[in-house]
Amino acid sequence: MAHSPSVDASRAGLELGPADWDLLLSLTHGAVRDGLDGKPPTLPRTSELPASLRRPAGVFVTHKVHGELNGCIGAVDSDESLGRSTTVCSWRSAFADQRLPQLTRHELEDLDTEVSVLSEFTPLEAGSRHELAEDLRVGVDGLRITAGRRGALFLPSVWEQVDDPHEFVQRLFAKAGLPARRWPVTLYAETFTTVSQSRRFGDGYIR
Repeated sequence: MAHSPSVDASRAGLELGPADWDLLLSLTHGAVRDGLDGKPPTLPRTSELPASLRRPAGVFVTHKVHGELNGCIGAVDSDESLGRSTTVCSWRSAFADQRLPQLTRHELEDLDTEVSVLSEFTPLEAGSRHELAEDLRVGVDGLRITAGRRGALFLPSVWEQVDDPHEFVQRLFAKAGLPARRWPVTLYAETFTTVSQSRRFGDGYIR
C-alpha cells in the first residue's frame, strides 16, 4: 500500500478506509478500460456509493507508465461526488491530457495509477514570494495561487522534484503565467494537503 507522505486522512478532512480506496482505484481502472474500448467512463450512481465517497472533494488522478508521467488531471471545485469525480479524472488523465500522449493498450501492464484526495483550502497571507515560500511546509503543503484570470496549483507530490520552497513558488508562478519579479497585488494564495493511494493496473489489492 502506497501512502502519501504529506498528511494523514483526518487532516485531509475525509475518513477513507481500505474499502474506500479499493473502490476508488477500481473506478479509475474501469475508466481506463472504457477509454481503451472507445467509450466514455461509466460513472457510478452516487446513491450506490458509500457515504464517504458521496461527498464532493478535490481529487487528482495521475497515471504513470514505466514510472514516467502519462497523464495528471484533477477536479478541484466540483460539486460532484468524490467517486464520480475520480472516475472522470482517471479517464481524462489517460485520454485527454493534451500535454501527453494518450494511453495505449500495450502500456497497461506497466501502468501505475495514483489517486490524491485534497483537503479543504486554507488561505495563506503573504506580501511577497519570499514570505509565501517561507510559510510553506516542505513536503507537506500543496499550493494554489490565483491573480485575476491566472492561476495554478501544485500538489504536495511536487516536493519530490523540488525540495526548495523558493523554487517551488517560482515554478508555480511560471506555471500560472505570472510575472517573474512583480508581486501581483490581487494574488490570493491557499494551501492544502492530500492523502494518496496507488495501484498497478490489474492488481487486485492496493499497493
